[in-house]
Amino acid sequence: MDRAAEDFLSARGADYTLFSAQQAEGRMYNHVPFQRWEDLDSYSHVVYWGDFLNNPFYGYKSFPNRSRRWGIETSKREAIATWKELFTPRYVEQKLYAIGQNFQHDFTEKVTDFGPVFRRLEKTLEALVVRDPFSFQNLSRMVEFSALNQVQQGLDCAFLQEPRHRKTNGGDGTFAYFFRRSKLANGETLVRRVEEATGLRGVELKNWIPLPRSKWEGTFKALKIRIDSASLVVTDTYHVGVNAMQSRTPVVGIGRQSTRQVGTIGDFKKRVLFDMFDLSRFYHEIPADQEDTQAYGQVVRMTERALSEHGDPSAAPYALVEARTRQFTGQVERLLELR
Repeated sequence: MDRAAEDFLSARGADYTLFSAQQAEGRMYNHVPFQRWEDLDSYSHVVYWGDFLNNPFYGYKSFPNRSRRWGIETSKREAIATWKELFTPRYVEQKLYAIGQNFQHDFTEKVTDFGPVFRRLEKTLEALVVRDPFSFQNLSRMVEFSALNQVQQGLDCAFLQEPRHRKTNGGDGTFAYFFRRSKLANGETLVRRVEEATGLRGVELKNWIPLPRSKWEGTFKALKIRIDSASLVVTDTYHVGVNAMQSRTPVVGIGRQSTRQVGTIGDFKKRVLFDMFDLSRFYHEIPADQEDTQAYGQVVRMTERALSEHGDPSAAPYALVEARTRQFTGQVERLLELR
């Protein structure tokens, strides 16, 4: 998503700075530390860019856990207070936007805690753009009726990356894979079975998580080229799927059966991603009572179908992805006054 911000803003001549409130020591990438709202006084527009930044489940759980692990705040209470100050400010001078956010959680579980968070967001945000239809419907139940026009549906910000390579052929005879999120058992078995069924050679997207600190830009560029060049991608990781869709590479996703978003890396968001682009036939949920290796047969069949249906990228196999990306691009340009 950071690369998407750089691509999108630079291409439109915007003068911008990337800030981060949390990073492990030595892993700031291109970010400037952000610990006080006063750090932003000289900026006319402030954009919360992607993922769960304004989501209170993130603010009350994930944000404090990271802060304490990295020694930024010493207590959970202090970390939550910092998150509220930085990501749900009460009063701001700047135009404030949240773009590409995930709001898939069940907020009614803690409506007493979370209600005030949504009231502050309603008062300060010019627009709250969520990344999927489920988030849109879910969040629309939490905001006041008078604030509904501030909630808009968009996409994940990673779709705003500048395409480095637009696939025009069937790929290079490899399939790229990365398994990290769903804790798949014997993933090498799945790789071997896909190779046997498709005739493609499996190549792992090594170092996708985490990117190496000292050479992350070069590593990410190489991983993107690998996704763009491959004939197929197989993954259990959300943003690998997003990058494959963005590059027109057929992708098969895998996840645990889930009916709700849990934390920030749960499997539910992957199902929503494939559903929203009418690609659910290429996403396999592993039922709780099924062994992983039993599920691999269905995954292999999906890879064969993906290659069969999407073997000619010139036919725009992801036409819906591209159409919505164009809409999202225009939406963000208008909101940030970049056109």
